[in-house]
Amino acid sequence: MKNILKNTAILTLLFAITTGMATEPKIDLKTDSEAKILVLEMDATSSKSEVRLTDSNDNIVHYENVSESSYTKKFNLKNLEDGIYYFTVENPLKKLVYTINLNNREIKIANKKESSQIPVLRKSGYRIFLNLLNKDLNTVKVKVVNGNNEQLDSRVFMGDLNIGNVYNFENAIRDNYIVVVHDGKNTYRQSISIE
Repeated sequence: MKNILKNTAILTLLFAITTGMATEPKIDLKTDSEAKILVLEMDATSSKSEVRLTDSNDNIVHYENVSESSYTKKFNLKNLEDGIYYFTVENPLKKLVYTINLNNREIKIANKKESSQIPVLRKSGYRIFLNLLNKDLNTVKVKVVNGNNEQLDSRVFMGDLNIGNVYNFENAIRDNYIVVVHDGKNTYRQSISIE
């Protein structure tokens, strides 16, 4: 029993140290309403960040991995249909979701939601590891999609406390893949590129 408590304390301390060492990026999203342009600026990223623009049906409009220490990009939304879009910037420590209202006259940031994250999906080499503590015993849905947003695999875990799985992409054909986990409250994503 003492060993279990000691090991748990050591793991918690190591997690706190490694989390503290990682630098959270400064993220700023601005709008140019007349031109229907979003401008994203990020500084001091110590790990990869994912930038995603999705529509209200969760279809991916734009997706990109960013690993540069300084990043600025303009997103032209002129050709998109009017409606609600979600602009997400996600790294292993933080997730920012901006709700964007787009209509024929203007573009508006309606809401900004920020959440800290405990890593659920971890990438190592050609593998993605899923490790989720499902305290509420919710139904958890996991899917794997390719670069064309085609679903390749889907699993549902019902009432499981600990959910773990390994997705091996070692022999996969060249493409970009995303593992998506939805636990009823949150959605987690991890991408991997096979070249």
